[in-house]
Amino acid sequence: MPAYGLGGYGLEKPLINHRVDVPSSSKRLADRAYCVCDLCWPEAKLCVEYDSARYHVDPRSARQRRAKAQHADRVGATPVVTVTRGQVMDAGAFNRLAHQLAKQTGKRLRYSDPDFTRKHRALRSELLQTFALKEDAR
Repeated sequence: MPAYGLGGYGLEKPLINHRVDVPSSSKRLADRAYCVCDLCWPEAKLCVEYDSARYHVDPRSARQRRAKAQHADRVGATPVVTVTRGQVMDAGAFNRLAHQLAKQTGKRLRYSDPDFTRKHRALRSELLQTFALKEDAR
C-alpha cells in the first residue's frame, strides 16, 4: 500500500547517521575529514539534524551541533535543516516540515485519499506513542 494510503507523506527514505566526506577541494575550509548527518538525502544534498534535549542541552554540545551543520554546508550537503522536538510534537509544525523536506527533495506531496487526515493522525499517534515508550525505557 502506498505511504499516503497508510497516512504517511511518501517521502523517500533518508539515510540515517550518514557519513558525508569532505571533498578534497574543501579540505582547507573544514576542521574535520567528514561529518555524520542524522538524516540525509544524498541525491538532494540535504541533511537534517535533530536538536534533541537529550544530547544538546549544554553549551558545548550546542556549539558542536552548529559546527556540524556549518561543516555539512561547506562540504556540499546543503541546506542543513535543524528539527526540534517542538516541531515533531506539533502536528502543524511537523506538516510544514514535511512540505519543506518534500520541496527540497523534489517530491510533490499529493493527498488524493479523502481519508488521508484520519489515517495520518492515527499513524502519527502510533509513532509518537512508540517513540515515547522507547524514551521512557532509556
